[in-house]
Amino acid sequence: MNQQEFELFCLYIREVSGIDYFGKNEVTLKTAVKERMRATGMSEPIAYLNRIKTDKDEYREFLDLVTTPETYFFRDNEQFEFLKNNLLPQIRDSKLQLPSPPPIRILSCGCSTGEEAYSVAMAVKEAMLIRDYHVDIVGFDINEKNIEKAKRGVYPKYSFRGVGNEIIKRYFEVKGLKHHVLPEIKEMVTFYTLSIFKINSSPFLSRNYDIIFFRNVSIYFEYADVATIINNLERKIVPGGYLFLGHTESLMNIDTGFVKSPCRGVYKYSPGQPLPDRTSHLTHELSRMSASKLSMARSGDSSAAKPISFLPTKPLPPGWIIPGKVKQTGSWSASGSDSSKTPDIAATVDSGRPGPPGSPEECYREAVGLFESKRFAEAESMLKTSLTHCPKDTRLRLILARIYADSNKLDEAAECCRQIIGIDELQAAAYFLLAQINLSRHRWEEALANFRKTVYCQPEHFTAQYYLGLTFIEKGDLESGCRELKTTIKMIETMGQDCLTRVIEDYSGKQIIRLCRDLVDKHQLPRRE
Repeated sequence: MNQQEFELFCLYIREVSGIDYFGKNEVTLKTAVKERMRATGMSEPIAYLNRIKTDKDEYREFLDLVTTPETYFFRDNEQFEFLKNNLLPQIRDSKLQLPSPPPIRILSCGCSTGEEAYSVAMAVKEAMLIRDYHVDIVGFDINEKNIEKAKRGVYPKYSFRGVGNEIIKRYFEVKGLKHHVLPEIKEMVTFYTLSIFKINSSPFLSRNYDIIFFRNVSIYFEYADVATIINNLERKIVPGGYLFLGHTESLMNIDTGFVKSPCRGVYKYSPGQPLPDRTSHLTHELSRMSASKLSMARSGDSSAAKPISFLPTKPLPPGWIIPGKVKQTGSWSASGSDSSKTPDIAATVDSGRPGPPGSPEECYREAVGLFESKRFAEAESMLKTSLTHCPKDTRLRLILARIYADSNKLDEAAECCRQIIGIDELQAAAYFLLAQINLSRHRWEEALANFRKTVYCQPEHFTAQYYLGLTFIEKGDLESGCRELKTTIKMIETMGQDCLTRVIEDYSGKQIIRLCRDLVDKHQLPRRE
Protein backbone atom coordinates (compact mmCIF):
# COMPACT_ATOMS: atom_id res chain seq x y z
CA MET A 1 0.00 0.00 0.00
CA ASN A 2 1.49 3.35 -1.02
CA GLN A 3 1.03 6.63 0.87
CA GLN A 4 -1.83 7.85 -1.30
CA GLU A 5 -3.75 4.59 -0.82
CA PHE A 6 -3.10 4.75 2.93
CA GLU A 7 -4.56 8.28 3.06
CA LEU A 8 -7.68 7.17 1.19
CA PHE A 9 -8.27 4.47 3.80
CA CYS A 10 -7.68 7.07 6.54
CA LEU A 11 -10.27 9.38 4.99
CA TYR A 12 -12.81 6.57 4.70
CA ILE A 13 -12.36 5.41 8.32
CA ARG A 14 -12.63 8.99 9.52
CA GLU A 15 -15.83 9.45 7.50
CA VAL A 16 -17.57 6.31 8.80
CA SER A 17 -16.31 6.24 12.38
CA GLY A 18 -14.60 9.54 13.21
CA ILE A 19 -11.42 7.68 14.18
CA ASP A 20 -8.26 9.45 13.08
CA TYR A 21 -5.46 7.37 11.54
CA PHE A 22 -3.53 10.25 9.93
CA GLY A 23 0.08 10.26 11.12
CA LYS A 24 -0.44 7.46 13.65
CA ASN A 25 -1.17 3.73 13.97
CA GLU A 26 -0.04 3.29 10.37
CA VAL A 27 1.11 -0.29 10.98
CA THR A 28 -2.25 -1.24 12.55
CA LEU A 29 -4.22 0.02 9.56
CA LYS A 30 -1.93 -1.45 6.92
CA THR A 31 -1.89 -4.81 8.70
CA ALA A 32 -5.69 -4.84 8.81
CA VAL A 33 -5.94 -4.08 5.09
CA LYS A 34 -3.40 -6.79 4.20
CA GLU A 35 -5.14 -9.35 6.40
CA ARG A 36 -8.57 -8.76 4.86
CA MET A 37 -7.17 -8.56 1.30
CA ARG A 38 -5.55 -11.94 1.85
CA ALA A 39 -8.78 -13.37 3.29
CA THR A 40 -10.85 -12.11 0.35
CA GLY A 41 -8.29 -13.00 -2.32
CA MET A 42 -7.88 -9.41 -3.47
CA SER A 43 -4.56 -7.93 -4.59
CA GLU A 44 -5.26 -4.18 -5.04
CA PRO A 45 -5.89 -1.91 -2.02
CA ILE A 46 -8.20 0.44 -3.94
CA ALA A 47 -10.30 -2.49 -5.15
CA TYR A 48 -10.59 -3.67 -1.56
CA LEU A 49 -11.55 -0.16 -0.42
CA ASN A 50 -14.38 -0.18 -2.96
CA ARG A 51 -15.36 -3.64 -1.68
CA ILE A 52 -15.86 -2.52 1.92
CA LYS A 53 -17.90 0.47 0.73
CA THR A 54 -20.46 -1.86 -0.87
CA ASP A 55 -20.18 -5.16 1.02
CA LYS A 56 -21.72 -4.83 4.49
CA ASP A 57 -20.29 -8.11 5.80
CA GLU A 58 -16.77 -7.25 4.70
CA TYR A 59 -17.19 -3.74 6.09
CA ARG A 60 -17.96 -5.28 9.50
CA GLU A 61 -14.92 -7.57 9.32
CA PHE A 62 -12.62 -4.69 8.44
CA LEU A 63 -14.07 -2.29 11.01
CA ASP A 64 -13.64 -4.94 13.69
CA LEU A 65 -9.87 -4.93 13.08
CA VAL A 66 -9.42 -1.16 13.25
CA THR A 67 -11.89 -0.10 15.97
CA THR A 68 -11.49 -2.63 18.80
CA PRO A 69 -9.51 -1.01 21.65
CA GLU A 70 -8.14 -2.78 24.71
CA THR A 71 -10.68 -3.20 27.51
CA TYR A 72 -11.21 -5.33 30.60
CA PHE A 73 -13.50 -5.55 33.62
CA PHE A 74 -13.24 -2.86 36.29
CA ARG A 75 -10.50 -1.00 34.44
CA ASP A 76 -9.40 1.91 36.67
CA ASN A 77 -11.16 0.33 39.65
CA GLU A 78 -10.87 3.52 41.74
CA GLN A 79 -13.63 5.03 39.60
CA PHE A 80 -15.93 2.05 40.10
CA GLU A 81 -15.41 2.26 43.86
CA PHE A 82 -16.39 5.94 43.69
CA LEU A 83 -19.44 5.03 41.60
CA LYS A 84 -20.51 2.28 44.00
CA ASN A 85 -19.83 3.97 47.33
CA ASN A 86 -20.59 7.62 46.55
CA LEU A 87 -22.43 8.48 43.36
CA LEU A 88 -25.09 5.76 43.17
CA PRO A 89 -26.37 6.19 46.75
CA GLN A 90 -26.19 9.98 46.39
CA ILE A 91 -28.16 10.07 43.13
CA ARG A 92 -30.72 7.57 44.42
CA ASP A 93 -31.35 9.57 47.61
CA SER A 94 -31.77 12.74 45.55
CA LYS A 95 -34.30 11.12 43.21
CA LEU A 96 -36.28 9.65 46.10
CA GLN A 97 -37.15 13.21 47.11
CA LEU A 98 -39.21 13.56 43.92
CA PRO A 99 -42.95 12.69 43.77
CA SER A 100 -42.39 10.06 41.03
CA PRO A 101 -38.71 9.10 41.21
CA PRO A 102 -37.27 8.33 37.75
CA PRO A 103 -34.68 5.57 37.32
CA ILE A 104 -30.97 6.22 37.47
CA ARG A 105 -29.74 6.25 33.87
CA ILE A 106 -26.14 5.38 32.95
CA LEU A 107 -24.57 5.53 29.48
CA SER A 108 -21.37 3.76 28.35
CA CYS A 109 -20.02 5.43 25.18
CA GLY A 110 -17.75 3.39 22.95
CA CYS A 111 -18.42 0.35 25.13
CA SER A 112 -16.42 -2.00 22.88
CA THR A 113 -17.17 -5.62 23.80
CA GLY A 114 -19.17 -4.72 26.92
CA GLU A 115 -16.76 -5.11 29.83
CA GLU A 116 -17.27 -1.54 31.03
CA ALA A 117 -21.09 -1.64 30.87
CA TYR A 118 -21.23 -4.97 32.71
CA SER A 119 -18.77 -3.62 35.30
CA VAL A 120 -21.23 -0.77 35.90
CA ALA A 121 -24.05 -3.29 36.35
CA MET A 122 -21.99 -5.24 38.87
CA ALA A 123 -21.16 -2.02 40.74
CA VAL A 124 -24.91 -1.33 40.92
CA LYS A 125 -25.43 -4.82 42.34
CA GLU A 126 -22.62 -4.33 44.83
CA ALA A 127 -24.20 -1.05 45.94
CA MET A 128 -27.42 -3.01 46.52
CA LEU A 129 -29.43 -0.37 44.64
CA ILE A 130 -31.18 -2.97 42.54
CA ARG A 131 -33.21 -4.06 45.56
CA ASP A 132 -35.00 -0.77 46.02
CA TYR A 133 -34.36 1.32 42.94
CA HIS A 134 -34.37 0.87 39.18
CA VAL A 135 -31.22 1.55 37.13
CA ASP A 136 -31.11 1.71 33.31
CA ILE A 137 -27.72 0.99 31.74
CA VAL A 138 -27.07 1.51 28.01
CA GLY A 139 -23.87 0.75 26.10
CA PHE A 140 -23.15 1.56 22.48
CA ASP A 141 -20.30 1.18 20.02
CA ILE A 142 -19.88 1.78 16.30
CA ASN A 143 -18.45 -1.71 15.82
CA GLU A 144 -21.35 -4.10 15.24
CA LYS A 145 -19.22 -7.18 15.98
CA ASN A 146 -18.23 -5.67 19.33
CA ILE A 147 -21.88 -5.22 20.21
CA GLU A 148 -22.65 -8.80 19.23
CA LYS A 149 -19.89 -9.99 21.58
CA ALA A 150 -21.20 -7.72 24.33
CA LYS A 151 -24.70 -9.17 23.99
CA ARG A 152 -23.31 -12.71 24.22
CA GLY A 153 -21.45 -11.79 27.41
CA VAL A 154 -18.75 -14.45 27.08
CA TYR A 155 -15.17 -13.45 27.91
CA PRO A 156 -11.66 -14.99 28.03
CA LYS A 157 -9.42 -14.92 31.07
CA TYR A 158 -7.42 -11.83 30.00
CA SER A 159 -10.56 -9.67 30.43
CA PHE A 160 -10.26 -10.12 34.22
CA ARG A 161 -6.93 -8.50 35.07
CA GLY A 162 -7.08 -7.31 38.66
CA VAL A 163 -10.61 -8.68 39.26
CA GLY A 164 -10.99 -10.59 42.51
CA ASN A 165 -12.20 -14.19 42.53
CA GLU A 166 -15.23 -13.25 44.62
CA ILE A 167 -16.55 -11.03 41.82
CA ILE A 168 -16.01 -13.79 39.26
CA LYS A 169 -17.81 -16.34 41.46
CA ARG A 170 -20.68 -13.96 42.12
CA TYR A 171 -21.41 -12.74 38.60
CA PHE A 172 -19.98 -15.26 36.12
CA GLU A 173 -20.37 -18.89 35.23
CA VAL A 174 -17.00 -20.38 34.25
CA LYS A 175 -17.15 -22.95 31.46
CA GLY A 176 -13.71 -24.21 30.54
CA LEU A 177 -11.61 -21.19 29.55
CA LYS A 178 -14.62 -18.91 29.07
CA HIS A 179 -16.48 -16.73 31.60
CA HIS A 180 -20.21 -16.24 30.98
CA VAL A 181 -21.97 -13.20 32.46
CA LEU A 182 -24.94 -14.34 34.56
CA PRO A 183 -28.41 -13.57 33.16
CA GLU A 184 -29.26 -11.27 36.09
CA ILE A 185 -26.38 -8.97 35.04
CA LYS A 186 -26.98 -9.26 31.29
CA GLU A 187 -30.61 -8.18 31.64
CA MET A 188 -29.52 -4.94 33.33
CA VAL A 189 -27.73 -3.67 30.19
CA THR A 190 -29.05 -2.75 26.74
CA PHE A 191 -26.58 -2.55 23.84
CA TYR A 192 -26.85 -0.65 20.54
CA THR A 193 -24.69 -0.16 17.47
CA LEU A 194 -24.23 3.60 17.13
CA SER A 195 -21.68 6.28 16.22
CA ILE A 196 -20.60 8.62 19.00
CA PHE A 197 -21.43 11.53 16.70
CA LYS A 198 -25.11 10.53 16.49
CA ILE A 199 -25.99 10.37 20.17
CA ASN A 200 -28.24 13.43 20.00
CA SER A 201 -30.24 12.17 17.02
CA SER A 202 -30.56 8.49 17.93
CA PRO A 203 -34.03 7.23 18.92
CA PHE A 204 -32.27 4.73 21.22
CA LEU A 205 -30.86 7.53 23.40
CA SER A 206 -33.88 9.79 23.76
CA ARG A 207 -33.37 10.31 27.51
CA ASN A 208 -30.77 12.29 29.41
CA TYR A 209 -28.36 10.44 31.68
CA ASP A 210 -27.22 10.84 35.26
CA ILE A 211 -23.83 9.27 34.56
CA ILE A 212 -21.93 9.03 31.28
CA PHE A 213 -18.79 6.94 30.74
CA PHE A 214 -16.55 8.26 27.95
CA ARG A 215 -13.34 6.56 28.96
CA ASN A 216 -10.30 5.82 26.80
CA VAL A 217 -12.21 6.79 23.66
CA SER A 218 -11.08 10.36 22.95
CA ILE A 219 -7.52 9.21 22.20
CA TYR A 220 -8.76 7.81 18.89
CA PHE A 221 -10.09 11.17 17.65
CA GLU A 222 -8.74 14.54 16.57
CA TYR A 223 -9.14 17.26 19.19
CA ALA A 224 -11.65 19.03 16.99
CA ASP A 225 -13.87 15.96 17.15
CA VAL A 226 -13.31 15.53 20.89
CA ALA A 227 -14.53 19.09 21.43
CA THR A 228 -17.66 18.30 19.42
CA ILE A 229 -18.27 15.06 21.31
CA ILE A 230 -17.91 16.72 24.72
CA ASN A 231 -20.33 19.44 23.60
CA ASN A 232 -22.81 16.72 22.57
CA LEU A 233 -22.39 14.86 25.85
CA GLU A 234 -23.31 18.02 27.73
CA ARG A 235 -26.65 17.86 25.96
CA LYS A 236 -27.17 14.24 27.07
CA ILE A 237 -26.37 14.65 30.76
CA VAL A 238 -28.63 16.02 33.48
CA PRO A 239 -27.48 19.07 35.50
CA GLY A 240 -25.46 17.70 38.38
CA GLY A 241 -24.70 14.51 36.45
CA TYR A 242 -21.24 12.95 36.21
CA LEU A 243 -18.87 12.30 33.31
CA PHE A 244 -16.19 9.58 33.62
CA LEU A 245 -12.99 9.91 31.56
CA GLY A 246 -9.92 7.69 31.33
CA HIS A 247 -6.98 8.51 33.58
CA THR A 248 -4.88 9.80 30.68
CA GLU A 249 -7.68 12.02 29.34
CA SER A 250 -8.57 15.55 30.34
CA LEU A 251 -11.03 18.38 29.61
CA MET A 252 -8.27 20.90 30.23
CA ASN A 253 -8.17 22.11 26.63
CA ILE A 254 -11.95 22.37 26.14
CA ASP A 255 -14.25 24.99 27.63
CA THR A 256 -17.12 23.03 29.21
CA GLY A 257 -19.58 23.04 32.07
CA PHE A 258 -17.81 20.09 33.70
CA VAL A 259 -15.85 20.57 36.92
CA LYS A 260 -13.60 18.12 38.77
CA SER A 261 -14.96 15.78 41.42
CA PRO A 262 -12.97 14.25 44.31
CA CYS A 263 -12.27 11.18 42.16
CA ARG A 264 -9.60 11.37 39.47
CA GLY A 265 -11.06 11.38 35.96
CA VAL A 266 -14.64 12.07 37.12
CA TYR A 267 -16.31 15.41 36.37
CA LYS A 268 -19.58 16.91 37.59
CA TYR A 269 -21.78 18.82 35.16
CA SER A 270 -22.46 22.30 36.50
CA PRO A 271 -23.64 24.34 33.53
CA GLY A 272 -23.00 28.05 33.89
CA GLN A 273 -23.37 29.31 30.35
CA PRO A 274 -25.20 28.45 27.11
CA LEU A 275 -23.75 25.53 25.19
CA PRO A 276 -23.63 26.62 21.53
CA ASP A 277 -20.23 27.28 19.96
CA ARG A 278 -18.19 27.47 23.16
CA THR A 279 -15.59 25.28 21.47
CA SER A 280 -15.95 26.68 17.96
CA HIS A 281 -12.59 28.49 17.93
CA LEU A 282 -10.61 25.42 18.96
CA THR A 283 -12.67 23.19 16.67
CA HIS A 284 -11.99 25.44 13.68
CA GLU A 285 -8.27 25.63 14.33
CA LEU A 286 -7.82 21.90 14.81
CA SER A 287 -9.92 21.07 11.76
CA ARG A 288 -7.71 23.40 9.72
CA MET A 289 -4.62 21.69 11.15
CA SER A 290 -5.98 18.27 10.24
CA ALA A 291 -6.50 19.36 6.65
CA SER A 292 -3.05 20.94 6.44
CA LYS A 293 -1.49 17.74 7.80
CA LEU A 294 -3.00 15.80 4.91
CA SER A 295 -1.76 18.30 2.33
CA MET A 296 1.76 18.23 3.79
CA ALA A 297 1.82 14.46 3.57
CA ARG A 298 0.84 14.58 -0.08
CA SER A 299 3.07 17.43 -1.25
CA GLY A 300 6.20 16.98 0.85
CA ASP A 301 8.60 14.23 1.77
CA SER A 302 6.51 11.20 2.61
CA SER A 303 8.79 10.32 5.49
CA ALA A 304 7.92 13.56 7.26
CA ALA A 305 4.35 12.41 7.89
CA LYS A 306 5.35 9.09 9.45
CA PRO A 307 5.27 8.59 13.22
CA ILE A 308 8.52 8.55 15.13
CA SER A 309 9.80 5.00 15.35
CA PHE A 310 8.48 3.61 18.62
CA LEU A 311 9.72 0.37 20.20
CA PRO A 312 7.33 -1.33 20.46
CA THR A 313 4.37 0.35 18.72
CA LYS A 314 0.71 0.56 19.73
CA PRO A 315 -1.13 -0.66 21.76
CA LEU A 316 1.52 0.49 24.19
CA PRO A 317 0.43 3.81 25.67
CA PRO A 318 1.65 7.40 25.44
CA GLY A 319 5.29 8.20 25.88
CA TRP A 320 6.15 4.69 26.96
CA ILE A 321 8.71 4.10 24.28
CA ILE A 322 11.67 6.11 23.11
CA PRO A 323 12.03 7.43 19.57
CA GLY A 324 15.28 6.47 17.89
CA LYS A 325 17.81 3.83 18.84
CA VAL A 326 17.58 1.72 21.96
CA LYS A 327 20.51 2.13 24.28
CA GLN A 328 21.28 -1.34 25.62
CA THR A 329 23.67 -1.30 28.56
CA GLY A 330 23.23 -4.90 29.62
CA SER A 331 25.06 -7.90 28.22
CA TRP A 332 23.93 -11.43 27.60
CA SER A 333 25.53 -14.77 27.10
CA ALA A 334 23.89 -18.13 26.77
CA SER A 335 24.13 -20.42 29.74
CA GLY A 336 27.64 -21.87 29.87
CA SER A 337 28.97 -19.71 27.04
CA ASP A 338 31.97 -17.45 27.19
CA SER A 339 31.10 -13.79 27.87
CA SER A 340 33.54 -12.70 25.20
CA LYS A 341 31.13 -14.16 22.64
CA THR A 342 28.23 -12.02 23.82
CA PRO A 343 26.39 -10.52 20.82
CA ASP A 344 26.14 -6.77 20.39
CA ILE A 345 22.45 -6.34 21.25
CA ALA A 346 22.26 -2.65 20.34
CA ALA A 347 23.76 -3.36 16.94
CA THR A 348 21.31 -6.20 16.41
CA VAL A 349 18.32 -3.97 17.22
CA ASP A 350 19.50 -1.15 14.99
CA SER A 351 20.21 -3.42 12.05
CA GLY A 352 16.82 -5.13 12.28
CA ARG A 353 18.42 -8.60 12.14
CA PRO A 354 16.87 -11.20 14.43
CA GLY A 355 19.01 -12.39 17.31
CA PRO A 356 20.05 -16.02 17.81
CA PRO A 357 17.49 -18.47 19.28
CA GLY A 358 16.96 -17.77 22.97
CA SER A 359 18.68 -14.39 22.81
CA PRO A 360 17.28 -11.24 24.42
CA GLU A 361 16.46 -9.97 20.93
CA GLU A 362 14.29 -13.01 20.20
CA CYS A 363 12.69 -12.77 23.67
CA TYR A 364 12.02 -9.08 23.14
CA ARG A 365 10.28 -9.64 19.81
CA GLU A 366 8.25 -12.50 21.25
CA ALA A 367 7.25 -10.40 24.28
CA VAL A 368 6.12 -7.57 22.03
CA GLY A 369 4.04 -10.03 20.01
CA LEU A 370 2.43 -11.48 23.14
CA PHE A 371 1.70 -8.01 24.50
CA GLU A 372 0.09 -6.84 21.27
CA SER A 373 -1.97 -10.06 21.19
CA LYS A 374 -3.12 -9.26 24.75
CA ARG A 375 -1.62 -12.49 26.06
CA PHE A 376 -0.37 -10.69 29.13
CA ALA A 377 0.04 -13.63 31.51
CA GLU A 378 2.21 -15.45 28.96
CA ALA A 379 4.23 -12.29 28.30
CA GLU A 380 4.80 -11.71 32.03
CA SER A 381 5.90 -15.31 32.61
CA MET A 382 8.27 -15.27 29.64
CA LEU A 383 9.75 -11.90 30.63
CA LYS A 384 10.43 -12.99 34.20
CA THR A 385 12.19 -16.11 32.93
CA SER A 386 14.20 -14.14 30.38
CA LEU A 387 15.25 -11.56 32.98
CA THR A 388 16.82 -14.26 35.12
CA HIS A 389 19.27 -14.85 32.23
CA CYS A 390 19.70 -11.21 31.15
CA PRO A 391 18.74 -9.06 34.17
CA LYS A 392 20.13 -5.87 32.62
CA ASP A 393 18.03 -5.92 29.46
CA THR A 394 16.04 -2.72 29.94
CA ARG A 395 13.70 -3.37 27.00
CA LEU A 396 12.33 -6.51 28.65
CA ARG A 397 11.88 -4.68 31.93
CA LEU A 398 10.02 -1.87 30.16
CA ILE A 399 7.48 -4.29 28.71
CA LEU A 400 7.07 -5.93 32.13
CA ALA A 401 6.55 -2.49 33.70
CA ARG A 402 3.82 -1.73 31.17
CA ILE A 403 2.06 -5.02 31.88
CA TYR A 404 2.06 -4.18 35.59
CA ALA A 405 0.78 -0.66 34.91
CA ASP A 406 -2.08 -1.97 32.74
CA SER A 407 -2.97 -4.44 35.49
CA ASN A 408 -3.18 -1.59 38.01
CA LYS A 409 -0.16 -3.01 39.86
CA LEU A 410 1.33 0.44 40.13
CA ASP A 411 3.80 -0.37 42.90
CA GLU A 412 5.28 -3.18 40.81
CA ALA A 413 5.33 -0.99 37.69
CA ALA A 414 7.10 1.79 39.59
CA GLU A 415 9.64 -0.65 41.00
CA CYS A 416 10.35 -1.92 37.46
CA CYS A 417 10.97 1.65 36.34
CA ARG A 418 13.37 2.24 39.23
CA GLN A 419 15.22 -0.97 38.35
CA ILE A 420 15.56 0.23 34.77
CA ILE A 421 16.90 3.58 35.91
CA GLY A 422 19.35 1.75 38.18
CA ILE A 423 20.69 -0.07 35.12
CA ASP A 424 20.66 2.95 32.83
CA GLU A 425 19.97 6.34 34.38
CA LEU A 426 19.33 7.86 30.94
CA GLN A 427 16.26 5.73 30.10
CA ALA A 428 13.65 8.37 29.25
CA ALA A 429 10.83 5.83 28.83
CA ALA A 430 11.20 4.66 32.44
CA TYR A 431 11.11 8.22 33.78
CA PHE A 432 8.03 8.99 31.67
CA LEU A 433 6.08 5.94 32.88
CA LEU A 434 7.14 6.69 36.47
CA ALA A 435 5.90 10.26 36.00
CA GLN A 436 2.52 8.99 34.84
CA ILE A 437 2.25 6.70 37.85
CA ASN A 438 3.06 9.57 40.22
CA LEU A 439 0.62 11.81 38.37
CA SER A 440 -2.15 9.24 38.83
CA ARG A 441 -1.46 9.32 42.57
CA HIS A 442 -1.45 13.14 42.70
CA ARG A 443 2.22 13.16 43.68
CA TRP A 444 2.82 16.39 41.83
CA GLU A 445 6.42 17.10 42.79
CA GLU A 446 7.61 13.59 41.99
CA ALA A 447 5.75 13.66 38.68
CA LEU A 448 7.31 17.02 37.80
CA ALA A 449 10.79 15.71 38.63
CA ASN A 450 10.24 12.62 36.46
CA PHE A 451 8.95 14.65 33.50
CA ARG A 452 12.02 16.92 33.77
CA LYS A 453 14.31 13.89 33.76
CA THR A 454 12.49 12.54 30.70
CA VAL A 455 13.27 15.72 28.80
CA TYR A 456 16.84 15.76 30.08
CA CYS A 457 17.42 12.20 28.82
CA GLN A 458 15.55 12.75 25.57
CA PRO A 459 15.56 16.45 24.62
CA GLU A 460 13.16 15.94 21.68
CA HIS A 461 10.46 14.44 23.92
CA PHE A 462 8.17 17.46 23.60
CA THR A 463 5.21 15.51 25.04
CA ALA A 464 6.99 15.24 28.39
CA GLN A 465 7.70 18.97 28.26
CA TYR A 466 4.02 19.58 27.49
CA TYR A 467 3.01 17.44 30.47
CA LEU A 468 5.25 19.54 32.68
CA GLY A 469 3.04 22.52 31.91
CA LEU A 470 -0.18 20.58 32.38
CA THR A 471 0.99 19.20 35.73
CA PHE A 472 1.79 22.66 37.07
CA ILE A 473 -1.65 23.87 35.99
CA GLU A 474 -3.27 20.78 37.52
CA LYS A 475 -1.66 21.58 40.89
CA GLY A 476 -2.75 25.24 40.64
CA ASP A 477 0.55 26.91 39.70
CA LEU A 478 -0.69 28.69 36.57
CA GLU A 479 2.36 30.92 36.13
CA SER A 480 4.82 28.01 36.12
CA GLY A 481 2.47 25.99 33.95
CA CYS A 482 2.26 28.66 31.28
CA ARG A 483 6.03 29.16 31.42
CA GLU A 484 6.58 25.45 30.72
CA LEU A 485 4.02 25.53 27.91
CA LYS A 486 5.84 28.44 26.26
CA THR A 487 9.07 26.46 26.61
CA THR A 488 7.31 23.58 24.85
CA ILE A 489 6.41 25.86 21.93
CA LYS A 490 9.98 27.09 21.69
CA MET A 491 11.33 23.53 21.86
CA ILE A 492 9.14 22.34 19.00
CA GLU A 493 9.81 25.37 16.82
CA THR A 494 13.57 24.97 17.16
CA MET A 495 13.28 21.34 16.06
CA GLY A 496 12.22 22.37 12.57
CA GLN A 497 9.43 21.65 10.13
CA ASP A 498 9.81 17.87 10.31
CA CYS A 499 8.83 17.89 13.97
CA LEU A 500 5.47 19.51 13.18
CA THR A 501 4.20 16.38 11.42
CA ARG A 502 5.88 13.70 13.53
CA VAL A 503 3.82 12.14 16.28
CA ILE A 504 4.46 11.34 19.92
CA GLU A 505 1.52 10.15 22.06
CA ASP A 506 -0.90 10.71 19.16
CA TYR A 507 0.00 14.44 19.06
CA SER A 508 1.95 16.10 16.28
CA GLY A 509 4.21 19.01 17.16
CA LYS A 510 1.79 21.37 15.44
CA GLN A 511 -1.09 20.17 17.60
CA ILE A 512 0.97 20.59 20.77
CA ILE A 513 1.81 24.18 19.79
CA ARG A 514 -1.88 24.95 19.24
CA LEU A 515 -2.88 23.43 22.57
CA CYS A 516 -0.10 25.26 24.43
CA ARG A 517 -1.10 28.61 22.96
CA ASP A 518 -4.78 28.07 23.75
CA LEU A 519 -3.92 27.26 27.37
CA VAL A 520 -1.63 30.27 27.72
CA ASP A 521 -4.34 32.49 26.25
CA LYS A 522 -6.96 30.98 28.55
CA HIS A 523 -4.97 31.94 31.63
CA GLN A 524 -4.29 35.43 30.25
CA LEU A 525 -0.53 35.23 30.49
CA PRO A 526 1.81 36.48 27.77
CA ARG A 527 2.85 33.89 25.24
CA ARG A 528 5.75 33.58 22.85
CA GLU A 529 4.87 35.04 19.47
